[in-house]
Amino acid sequence: LGAFIGDELVGMVGLQGRYRPKERHNAAVVGMYVAPDAAGRGVGGALMRELLAQARALPDLEQLDLTVTQGNDVAQSLYTRLGFGAFGVLPRAIRVDGRYFAKVHMNLRLR
Repeated sequence: LGAFIGDELVGMVGLQGRYRPKERHNAAVVGMYVAPDAAGRGVGGALMRELLAQARALPDLEQLDLTVTQGNDVAQSLYTRLGFGAFGVLPRAIRVDGRYFAKVHMNLRLR
């Protein structure tokens, strides 16, 4: 999904399904991004609400999961408001310029 202000793409998010029969009831929220200039304007919330509406329309999809970088309180707060709950933290999940950051794992039961 993409969010636009005029002709400018200011945000995006994706839904990645799983295709093994025993995992088809799960999907991952991936690639969530809001441009810095669009931050605080409701773009992330609008993207996630649309993604959730589309996910709920898929009859076999029961659960979503995502990760958020620990310390990104704005994003984690948004996901919590939308009903996601944290279930674990992976230390040193990503490395940027020699610095390590943990990822918080979150999930949401759709039905």
